[in-house]
Amino acid sequence: MRRSLVSCAIALLAVLMGAFSSPTLAHSQHASRESVDLPSAQSQQAQASNTAPAAPAGIALTRAAGTLTASWTAVSGATGYDVNISQDGKASWSRHATGQAAASATFDIDFTLVYHVAVRAVNTSGESGWAVSAASWPQDIVPDEPTGLTATRTANQVAVSWTAPANAGYVVGALGYDVNWSNDHKNSWTRHASGQSATSAAITSGNSATWYVAVRAVTAGGWSDWVVSDPIEATFLILPAPDAVTVTNRGLTGMTVGWSAVNNAQGYNVNASADGGNSWTRLASGATGTSLAVNSSISGFTYESGATYIAAVQAVDQGVGGAWRNSAASAPAYPPGPPADVSGTRSGLTTISVTWSAPADDGGAAITGYDVNMSPNGGLSWTREHSNVTGTSATVSGIDNATSYIFAVRARNDAGDGNWANSATVPALAAPSVT
Repeated sequence: MRRSLVSCAIALLAVLMGAFSSPTLAHSQHASRESVDLPSAQSQQAQASNTAPAAPAGIALTRAAGTLTASWTAVSGATGYDVNISQDGKASWSRHATGQAAASATFDIDFTLVYHVAVRAVNTSGESGWAVSAASWPQDIVPDEPTGLTATRTANQVAVSWTAPANAGYVVGALGYDVNWSNDHKNSWTRHASGQSATSAAITSGNSATWYVAVRAVTAGGWSDWVVSDPIEATFLILPAPDAVTVTNRGLTGMTVGWSAVNNAQGYNVNASADGGNSWTRLASGATGTSLAVNSSISGFTYESGATYIAAVQAVDQGVGGAWRNSAASAPAYPPGPPADVSGTRSGLTTISVTWSAPADDGGAAITGYDVNMSPNGGLSWTREHSNVTGTSATVSGIDNATSYIFAVRARNDAGDGNWANSATVPALAAPSVT
């Protein structure tokens, strides 16, 4: 019994071993393995296109004036990118772009806030996970102070210059400068310029006081501390005397004092003397221009038409007077003499041209005009034909050819009217002869 069981087992084992060594089965198995092909390059590409892309890497954020730019490394297999931005520490997000092609994005921002940017890659198979940038913190909003502030003084001016700050802060708009000055030991300040772009300024200052200049850098984001110059000490210019001083237009009620201009003068002091320079009366202090009308309306001065005057003028800089220059003595003015060479000539059927020459004596004052009278009856009566003629001729109209005329002319200056000078008689035209 036991032997028959062993025999059966051995026989079964032999059968099985023979089966595994069968050529037909071996061939069949080999054929089956060769029918399973390895994936081709095309099939691998097809499988890849059915895979969601990887998340972007290397998100970099760059701030500029009012903008934030995010950029990242392009992802293989991505057809686009979704871009979000957060301004509250990633508590909430706003969609900036969906499926954009570019591997960068630019945002308008509030430069005072902290920002994060999140990007994911997309294709037809899906989306990657979100990649989130590091925080973009606000840069320094306020610029540093200007450096190298220097100031120099010239006549009536402070020239100041400085160097732009190395750190202009987070510039929104152009970097500019405010410039102030003080001439009361910094107790108060006056604005010279606001937001100017230049790194220099010229301030009209005069020369008498010690000055200070302060400068600060400004942007839309704020301003730096003030930088204050060292004291700019006062300088005084001792000005030269005017080259010339004159007294003209002497009249019954006044005269004119004139002088040549002096460089850097801020005004002129004007004096007059009626006693040859032994005593003087102040006519003006700090007068502007180069002439002064003098009359009795000036406080402390009474003009006398019969007096001989000398005028004296000095240039002034910040209250400091320079050298004096005196005029020549100006004798009293009086009315001018009579005009010379008065004549009349018929210039048409109804007009006569009257001409004359200036008086030999103008009375010590400029001639201001001439009056022209006419008499049709040998001087028994006169009519005024012209007044205050500025030249030396005039035309009289409305003449009767059958009448003889005499003309008279007188000159005038500020001292008054001169004497009349008559013309010779302008005869009537002869009546035509009858034949």
